[in-house]
Formats: sequence, structure tokens, C-alpha cells
Amino acid sequence: MRELCLVSRDTLDFSGYFIEAEKIAALHGVSVVNGALMNNETAKAIEERQQKDAQNVKDRAILTIPEMEKLAREALSVRYGFTEEQSECLKNEEENGRYLLFGPNEIPCYEFYFTLGYDEDGYQGSGTGIYTVKANVENGTIEDILYDSALAENG
Repeated sequence: MRELCLVSRDTLDFSGYFIEAEKIAALHGVSVVNGALMNNETAKAIEERQQKDAQNVKDRAILTIPEMEKLAREALSVRYGFTEEQSECLKNEEENGRYLLFGPNEIPCYEFYFTLGYDEDGYQGSGTGIYTVKANVENGTIEDILYDSALAENG
């Protein structure tokens, strides 16, 4: 703990605490899912339900991922008034994309996870961060857009 305290004080990185807490929880048969503590059986049931829902949504999809990505990019450009440079540098982190049922009405969506201003894209201007967009897989409606500056309270 002393080392974690020293490292976090010098770097403002608190992730070590979370990693250690998750290890301790695992030793006691508890999982951490989306910041909530729950037993392993509950966590497994939630994961299985999400996988089943994702397959259901994928099976219902009328639009392809590239078609929805185009709509998602257009929505971000309009919503945030991106310059041409920002639009070109916006990177789709494909490994984070997922099919899901969104909201209380369980709208079938594909969620895109875009980044702007990270090492791979070369962008250095304003608007850097993480952008998520949920696109309806049946009709292309953009159901939700979320921006996260990714400053982790260090801004």
C-alpha cells in the first residue's frame, strides 16, 4: 500500500488501487462489474445475458456496420461541429464496438467507440477524447451520443 500511495501521489494514477482491490475481491469470490461488487454467479449471469442480447440484435440487423459507422461519423461531425481534420482523425476502435439493447425500450443498437487525439491518429487540437455513438441496427437512427474528455478528473 505504501508503494501504491507513493506512485499515485507522484503520477496521479490511481489505477493501482483498483487493480489491487479487484485482486482482493476475487480472492473472496466477488467480481467487480461496471464499478459494482457482485458475486461471481451474478456477474456470469449478466455476461451471458449480454451475449444473448447481442446475438439477438446482430440477427435483427438490417444495416451493416460500415453503413452505421458512416451515419455515426456524420452525427458526430454535426453534433460537435468537427473540422475536416477532426473528422479525418476520428478513429473507430473496432474492438470496443458491440451490439446491445439500449434503454428501457430495448432498442436494438450497435455502439461505436471512437477516439480523437491519441497517438495513433496524430490529432493535437481541441475536442480530444472518447465518443460513443449508438446506432439503431434496423433503421439507422442515432439513438445516443456521448462524449468523454478522458481526463479522469485530472483536467
